[in-house]
Amino acid sequence: MADTPTTSGRAWPSVLTRTRSRLRRRNDVTALDIDQRMLRVVHVTTGKIPGSTRIKRVEVVPVPSERFDLENSSKVGEWIGEQLKALRLFPGTVVMAVRRGEAVLKELLLPPLKDAGEMASMVNMRAMRELPFPETDAVIDFTVTKVPTKKELQASKKEALQRGAATDTMAHVVVAAVRRDTVNRYRTIAEAGGLTLTGLGLRPLASFRALKACVPEINGDAVALISVRRHEVDVDILIDGRLVFSRELSVNLEE
Repeated sequence: MADTPTTSGRAWPSVLTRTRSRLRRRNDVTALDIDQRMLRVVHVTTGKIPGSTRIKRVEVVPVPSERFDLENSSKVGEWIGEQLKALRLFPGTVVMAVRRGEAVLKELLLPPLKDAGEMASMVNMRAMRELPFPETDAVIDFTVTKVPTKKELQASKKEALQRGAATDTMAHVVVAAVRRDTVNRYRTIAEAGGLTLTGLGLRPLASFRALKACVPEINGDAVALISVRRHEVDVDILIDGRLVFSRELSVNLEE
């Protein structure tokens, strides 16, 4: 009989360690946000329940005040990689924040379609007509912030039948468009830092979701969310739990 390969007891710890390491990397998410003043790092672990997370680390690292050009993607990425190593932080899935000024945000009112593919097609058709740059240069994504309830749809349908007019009950959709060059710049930053970029998020939507998670009762109120940084101020307005206005203002607080 041919010899059967065996696994010695000493080999098991390394195999299990590698397996656990892969699982940790798969479940860990590292969010990075860099501006002219700070690198902000949040490292979380996702739970078994969809949407559940546990914050493991929060770090803030000052950006060098001299000879640091945020437009030099490779140098920025190398610097971020060095800082993460110095923090002994080993990121798994990496997401990065896009500035408000780098994106076009638009709220659309669309029919509440259940099929995600049909909704995406409708969003693209509407967004392409309103983009300030060629659609071939755009990367488009969207999120549905409000969907009419079954009760609201029934009431609207009943009213439409009585009035003989079409129903106007719509889903609220926030559409974001970013230039492809901007997406590629963040990819270059990640690659230079030895990171695997899996997604980009927008600062206004991140702030909006963080606020909703911390203060759930704001859903029925009008709220102004103001984020002040050294060279920019973000102003976001929420009404009934929806992001309806978002602007980035350039300032210089060093003067």
